[in-house]
Amino acid sequence: MRETLLELSALNTNQIDLDLPLENMEQVKRSLDDMSVSFTKKNKNNRESIDIYNNNKFLFSYTKANYPNNKFLGQSICNDKFETEFYLGLNKVPTPESKVFTEKELTLAQSFIEDLSEPFVVKALNLREGVGVFTDVNHSNFLKNWNDCLTIQKKRGNKKPKVLIQNQIDGLEIRVNITEGIIESAILRLQGYLIGDGNSSIEELVKIKNEEKKRNPHINKYPIVFDDAVLNNLKKIGKDQNSILEEEEIIILNKKPELYYGMETFNVTEIVHPNILTTGLNAVTAIPGLHTGGVDIIIPNLSSDTGSVIEVNKNPAFNLSLYVDKGETGNPLKDIFQSHILESRIMDDDIREKDDINAEEFSILLERFKYLYNKDKYNRNIITHYHNSNKNS
Repeated sequence: MRETLLELSALNTNQIDLDLPLENMEQVKRSLDDMSVSFTKKNKNNRESIDIYNNNKFLFSYTKANYPNNKFLGQSICNDKFETEFYLGLNKVPTPESKVFTEKELTLAQSFIEDLSEPFVVKALNLREGVGVFTDVNHSNFLKNWNDCLTIQKKRGNKKPKVLIQNQIDGLEIRVNITEGIIESAILRLQGYLIGDGNSSIEELVKIKNEEKKRNPHINKYPIVFDDAVLNNLKKIGKDQNSILEEEEIIILNKKPELYYGMETFNVTEIVHPNILTTGLNAVTAIPGLHTGGVDIIIPNLSSDTGSVIEVNKNPAFNLSLYVDKGETGNPLKDIFQSHILESRIMDDDIREKDDINAEEFSILLERFKYLYNKDKYNRNIITHYHNSNKNS
């Protein structure tokens, strides 16, 4: 942690307007206004949508987090963690070793973990935002985590719950955001931590952290709390809320990079190795029907040139980029709509000569072509796999 913080120390801390919108549809409207793109709002069956126009010509409708070029196939693949890993594996995108089990396959699951090194991960197959994910699982607590994972799924209406088990890869978690096939940002989600001053207790240091959170609307609504997870973690290192940390002593409140455990975000696009960015791009390229996504990659440290993809999200948490705590802020929604409007203009023959676009638009189209070319190659790998499978069956 100390080495990581030293590498991040050059990044500026952002003071973000607390009035900026956190809700996706409000962010979309703001981006369209900034781009001087006309739109109308609709509400049907309590579902809001936005009709987007270019020169008074209707282009497409947008609904919450439903990015225009993300098709049903890509969305459904991302909803299934094991299926996602299957497509990543076909295209040689690195992922942890994993296997899926039904509720009735407990005995098979117990046999599978016999060959796994501790710790490992138990996670619900079709839930998002870290729900149903249990880390630091070992052979002695496996059964409890297995049952908890199934219970969470059943409470959410899943009548046929499945559990994915994989070897745990520890390190730094990077969210590589891809917008329409272009690398938008790489955001480090760092676990909540405290640095001692030799005088203040852990509880006092947390109060200071919570006060600092108020400068950012995204993290302001999630103050650090001393729940069972944090208290148990402190107990493991022989401390409690009243413990005084020595000067420069660093502790992690919880291994999970979650806002309510004090997670901090850093834009490390210019710091991480280019291979990590490429891995994120390759992960989205490998999923048919997906063009915009957030790829979670675990890397050993910020200097690493390799990492392992643990999840591909069809609905990226763009607040991480819009409201990043330290480093450059981004505008991913503008990037998405700008790319899609250009595509619509091409298909409508509005772009016929080089003078019909500016230098920025030309660069976007150039990157878009390269992405689609590579996606076609990845899709051919998938088609070849299914063709050979059917031929041999």
